[in-house]
Amino acid sequence: MPNTDKRDKLVRALFEVRAEIKSLEERETELLAALDLEPKKDRFVSGPYLVSTTPTVRFNAEKAKAILSKKEYESILRLAPQSTIAKALYPEKYADMQKTSGVTVNVKFDDE
Repeated sequence: MPNTDKRDKLVRALFEVRAEIKSLEERETELLAALDLEPKKDRFVSGPYLVSTTPTVRFNAEKAKAILSKKEYESILRLAPQSTIAKALYPEKYADMQKTSGVTVNVKFDDE
């Protein structure tokens, strides 16, 4: 781990970058809303920019159930472990069932 001075500078920089990212994401959301683009595949030129749009689609279980026959629908079902059930039924073993996949870093002003 870096010395305290260097660590403090790195943490401050991280805090500032995250604040800037949040601000930029909010601005992006505002600009996209103002463009009012249709959720369809499209390409158009705007000044010096070529813009292409593609709808974002995700599988929808309710629609699949409505479209498929009961047999077809059952053929796509898979049994999968559910973390909320595991935690509720086996709280003493739950920590052992988890796998660390990274680290979450939260940075805020220390106002104590």
